[in-house]
Amino acid sequence: MFAWINQYSYVLIAIILMVFVAVGSTRIFSWKVTILILVVLLVAFTVFLKSQSINNDQVETRSEWNTILRSTSPVVLQLYSEY
Repeated sequence: MFAWINQYSYVLIAIILMVFVAVGSTRIFSWKVTILILVVLLVAFTVFLKSQSINNDQVETRSEWNTILRSTSPVVLQLYSEY
């Protein structure tokens, strides 16, 4: 359960925030304006999430690894083990 919460914490926080904004804005604005606000928030959350994600490039050969190490761009190394 904790791994699921950690993995989807951004999505959960975004949903909770959107619910609070929806409840608050329906008391101030009409439902059409509320829907517009929620759509704008959804687009903003999605754009932010996509901009902060990294590409999932996999290196399969030693020559690909050497090419990446010779480049001037930063490299994120993620190690995975089932043990």
